[in-house]
Amino acid sequence: MPTSNIFEREVGKSLSRLEQEGEVFWFRLFDTTSFRHISEKIYAIRQPCDFIAIYGGKVFMLELKSSRSRTSFAFRYIRPHQLTSLLRAERAGKGNVVSLFLINRRAGRGRISAYAVRARTMKSLIKGSMKKSVRWGELERLGLEIEREKGLWLLKDVFEYYIQNGEK
Repeated sequence: MPTSNIFEREVGKSLSRLEQEGEVFWFRLFDTTSFRHISEKIYAIRQPCDFIAIYGGKVFMLELKSSRSRTSFAFRYIRPHQLTSLLRAERAGKGNVVSLFLINRRAGRGRISAYAVRARTMKSLIKGSMKKSVRWGELERLGLEIEREKGLWLLKDVFEYYIQNGEK
């Protein structure tokens, strides 16, 4: 199973748990690949992100990415329309929308981590770099590490952080 599907399933379960506790409202947007599993003839519009969650009066736009690289995250995994959509949503939200890339690293047995990175931070990384990737240490410094417990990502902590602090 592709790494991205594992991470998407884990995030979905994590959001479901928060919803059961009355903490969040969320939904999953289906991407083009999902529609193509049904039929190659189906035309699907590009979605702005993978998940939308509402927590504490804020809308969180979440685009999930995964990598098995031990050293860095490749920028090629981020499509231009995804970055543009997340930035536009945040501008239109006038402080009520937080656009995040949730980047999952699965670099071998038991070496699983994930980071929440603001879309505008990712834009700066991509635009300001002559490189084709960003090292994991840099993502850890610029993003927020997402804790994991019993196979679930502690997204409530991420939401709370961005409500209280706004940046990182």
